[in-house]
Amino acid sequence: ETLSDRTLEIVGLLTGDGNEKEFEVMMFDVTLESKLLILLVPEIRNNAWIIASMDEDNEHLIPGEAELRVDNHSSGKIFVEEFGAGQKNIPFGYAEQITVKKESLVGKTGVSLFSGVFTSGYKLEITNGTDTKRLITIRDRLPIPTDEKIKLDIKRIEPAQKERDTAKNIFTWEIEVPAGATVPIIVDYTLKYPSGEELQYR
Repeated sequence: ETLSDRTLEIVGLLTGDGNEKEFEVMMFDVTLESKLLILLVPEIRNNAWIIASMDEDNEHLIPGEAELRVDNHSSGKIFVEEFGAGQKNIPFGYAEQITVKKESLVGKTGVSLFSGVFTSGYKLEITNGTDTKRLITIRDRLPIPTDEKIKLDIKRIEPAQKERDTAKNIFTWEIEVPAGATVPIIVDYTLKYPSGEELQYR
């Protein structure tokens, strides 16, 4: 849903000397309760996004300036385009002091009975460079086998993920990271495939 086919009217006094051709007018303001989401997606960027996450039944919004306030202090402003009901995430830029580093663990190829086995994994290092403890959301994914002959077997995930999208193999963690600290996430997995065939990544 969007705000199409609606007319908004305001009544008030425009100040000025009468020579200006354009005026900016505050139509209305609205306060929406939201959850502050600090999101890391290592595959895209090594810095966190700051996102205001609202419930699905939020109001329609016309284009205008949005301000994120945390503990009654301004944490960022952004100009947003029209927002329909049910759209619930508004980004407010990057948290440069909250970072992630992804390091691949050394992969190795072996052979088991009737199949090849590729063992691999990675380590994520989540760093909170701020002076406050932060709850950080991390999203990452494992390879998605496109051939039914290839089987993915997850050996270890530490700490355990909060959610998993099995169709896209996307994992979501929520981790509380102390001020100035670095917290690791370890993921180990194997890919099994028919003996005599090669495994290719695309």
